[in-house]
Amino acid sequence: MSGQGVISPILPLYAQTFGVNVALVGMAVSAFGLARLFINLPAGLAAGAFGRRRVIILGAALFAAGNLAAGLAADIWLLIFCRLVAGAGSSMFLTVGHVIVADLSTPENRGRYMSYLELSFLTGISLGPVIGGFMAELFGYQSPFFLVAVLSTIGSVWALLRIPETRPARAQHGSAGSGVRLSELVHPPLLGLAVVALTTFLTRAGARLGIIPLIGAAVGLSPGQIGLVYTGTIGVEMGLMPIAGAMADRINRRIVLVISLLVHAAGPVILMVWQDPWGFIVASVVLGLGTALGGPSLPSYAADVAPRGGGAGLTMGLYRTYGDIGFLIGGPLLGWIADASDFSGALASNAALLVLAAAVFWLLSRSRAAPSSAHETAMTSLVQGK
Repeated sequence: MSGQGVISPILPLYAQTFGVNVALVGMAVSAFGLARLFINLPAGLAAGAFGRRRVIILGAALFAAGNLAAGLAADIWLLIFCRLVAGAGSSMFLTVGHVIVADLSTPENRGRYMSYLELSFLTGISLGPVIGGFMAELFGYQSPFFLVAVLSTIGSVWALLRIPETRPARAQHGSAGSGVRLSELVHPPLLGLAVVALTTFLTRAGARLGIIPLIGAAVGLSPGQIGLVYTGTIGVEMGLMPIAGAMADRINRRIVLVISLLVHAAGPVILMVWQDPWGFIVASVVLGLGTALGGPSLPSYAADVAPRGGGAGLTMGLYRTYGDIGFLIGGPLLGWIADASDFSGALASNAALLVLAAAVFWLLSRSRAAPSSAHETAMTSLVQGK
């Protein structure tokens, strides 16, 4: 994730050096997310069919190769293709990373384990932009891509040497999701997972990264001040993540996710009625609190409700796909509402959607899939070294 953060502030500037219009610059930026959207589910299925280690090693290697080639790209179309490759690798690594943590954990400690993973993601993507910006200034726009290639290669080698195969023994004799029936994919808890993931990531892209910075500028904050608030908000998330992981284990995860959605909804409401710099700061912190609360609980819940018979990879792939769909539609949707009405209309719509999602999720998640006892036994033996 530090690699992803290193690239994020530099990519549009690098794409412009090819002398192209803004639309093609946007394609270079969005290609990464587009690849993730279509690879999440196949990555989860491949983790069940071929093993976790192979997919996560390949994912890190593809991310390295895509970024190395991007730094050497001769034109914008090659850059776009390289971003697709890097996005596919990122999807494989992130999806299967969640699967491995789900494998190695039990329902009693899963939230805490997931909080470690989420915290590492957040730390990496937070540190990355600073590194990428300074490297671009000192060594040119291509240098961050080469750094990311090195970091990702190290990650791939580390996975090769240190990460065990965690696929349950029963799943190793069948194909991905071989024991998963179609009816289980429309099981109410999985539909509830879709609702939470989609609305949470929609809010992150549409409100937190789209509408709210525009309101910050409208109430007189400079770009530097807006960036400072966002950095502080990330610090709040990082500090709360371990606490949220413990809550996910000690409190019913359904309750924590509902609270997360309602806290998310409070952020837009605060900014609707308090449109000044302090309202911007408080709303941003509240949204960060909602993200921290839901961060460990959402993938933990996905693992909890995974269908028996090798469904962990499939469910994590679905979870990542729902989130990426929300992230892709959030900005255009709330932007369209703001154009049709105003900023308050977009914020009100987002808040209403989150409250509705909390109610729908609560109803859908009442029927909870029990973890597979065979899976738990296999993972307990692995952790204990038997």
